[in-house]
Amino acid sequence: MRRAIAILAWMLVAAGLGLVLGGSLFGLLAVLLADPATRPAAWPGWNLLLLALTGGLPAGCAALALLLGITGRLPGTRHT
Repeated sequence: MRRAIAILAWMLVAAGLGLVLGGSLFGLLAVLLADPATRPAAWPGWNLLLLALTGGLPAGCAALALLLGITGRLPGTRHT
């Protein structure tokens, strides 16, 4: 049970860091890619970019943490 809790904690940390990183990257790209003459929402790919960076990146980080936790490569997840 302790191993499952450690894996869940690693997954939550990884997903949180992925969300922070994805949101920051989206904001940076929004500043760099936005045309000052139009509204930033004029480009139809903003929704896809937002979903990829704030949904896909945290999910990928959590899946990687799950994989590493199951194989015992994260602290607190080794078989005893």
